[in-house]
Amino acid sequence: AALVLDEIVDAAGTAHAARLDAALARALLAAVAPQQILSVALGHFQRLRQWRIRLDAGDDARSILAAARPKPHFSRTSDLERQIRTWSDPALAIATARIYSAIAESRRAPLLAQPILHRTMLAICRMAAEN
Repeated sequence: AALVLDEIVDAAGTAHAARLDAALARALLAAVAPQQILSVALGHFQRLRQWRIRLDAGDDARSILAAARPKPHFSRTSDLERQIRTWSDPALAIATARIYSAIAESRRAPLLAQPILHRTMLAICRMAAEN
């Protein structure tokens, strides 16, 4: 399940809608709760924001990831480097706010959690494409 969660956030963060859709379907078939997926997405975009701040301060993406704890799996390095460079801090702030809102909305309406998850992650994927 952890691998598919990484795949979801990386697909959304790199604007790969088809990959995102497939990963979401696999996670939901494996009975991963929509709120868990949203929570992982929130943590991912919060970390991206911290890393982006370091990039703006002059660090390079590779050294940022090398110093990250816990260290991301090597297979994600190129996707994460691309996300650090692509996303601006204001865009990351908007993405995290969307995820916060989706978490709250899915808690108020648990029967709509899956559509809320899909809508939110696809919106973030679209944001990545526009950055």
